[in-house]
Amino acid sequence: MAWAAAAVVAAPAAALEMTFDRRTIEQALEIAHSTIESTHRQFHRPYRFTIGKAPVDFVEIVSPFRRLVLAAETELRLGRRMFGQREALAALQPDPARLEVYAELTFHPLNTFVDVPEYRLLLVPAAAGGPPVAPTGIDRLPRYGPRLDDSRYPFPYPYSVAPRVPAGSEPLRGGTLIGRFDGGRLDPKGVYVVSIVDGNTELARTKPIDLLALR
Repeated sequence: MAWAAAAVVAAPAAALEMTFDRRTIEQALEIAHSTIESTHRQFHRPYRFTIGKAPVDFVEIVSPFRRLVLAAETELRLGRRMFGQREALAALQPDPARLEVYAELTFHPLNTFVDVPEYRLLLVPAAAGGPPVAPTGIDRLPRYGPRLDDSRYPFPYPYSVAPRVPAGSEPLRGGTLIGRFDGGRLDPKGVYVVSIVDGNTELARTKPIDLLALR
């Protein structure tokens, strides 16, 4: 099973996958069930895009295929070993073609924010002339303490941990933007840039993201 998972990770994707057959689900589960730590790191690495331009630290893409892997990894790490075809199909609901964009933020220590600003996320076609794609919804999660660990980010999945209530006048340290995009509006073989926008001002953007390189 371990060597099979490594082969699945190494195999290039033909395009971002929005529909799933039995074999595709089995491949996601093979990766999640691997006992080789490097298999997990190798699979997740292409989905992170470091920005390092304040206030944006990095952006992560969660494709439908990666959502299956993350959901299965979460269940296994929590000691729930029964994650098969039925649970995988349930993890894709209610919108199986959803693509998620996570943007991790760190604010200046002297910021005066009381909540995460109304920053927006856009997927902008890298080719000139294409209209930007807006998310169908966006969550803004505040962070009052330091980011404890991002090596397994986003973990646990789904990333819905209730934010910690600040103690007294503890400042807002950062936050997470989670944008949900309709995969049906995206070209699965397209190249996009994630743009983080404040009003009419672009705060930061990723390098071009080739969906052909993801699953």
